[in-house]
Amino acid sequence: MRQLNYTGIFWTLLSVKWAMSCAAFVFAFLYLWINLRQVARNSSVFRGDGRAWRAAFRSRADADAQSNVNFSAGLLQLVFVLVSAGIALFIAAGFFAEWDTYLRFRYGGSFGVSDPLFRVDVGFYVFHLPSMFCCKAA
Repeated sequence: MRQLNYTGIFWTLLSVKWAMSCAAFVFAFLYLWINLRQVARNSSVFRGDGRAWRAAFRSRADADAQSNVNFSAGLLQLVFVLVSAGIALFIAAGFFAEWDTYLRFRYGGSFGVSDPLFRVDVGFYVFHLPSMFCCKAA
């Protein structure tokens, strides 16, 4: 790219790929982690109470015979962070692959020819409209 004097294009592509991926990772990670923490905070199973778990899935005799499993708070937080990071990584990988759709939408030009029916430039149908529906042809 340097020999063809396209270093600006190279750095634009690279920065857009990583910026989209990092933004998607952070958003997905925070969303999942906050929701998993809320589930643990509001669930009787994770609190060690276990009454709702026993009532739903076991008879009274089985509930008395088996002891309740208690999770340590540190281990539970570590599991939530790892699960959130793993799922967020897959989501970020999907955004890493869609950099060309964003760049076409952002920098798509006009053709200088208007559609006779809607009076919209033809560049809208080529660059902006496919980005709105986020689906690719097979």
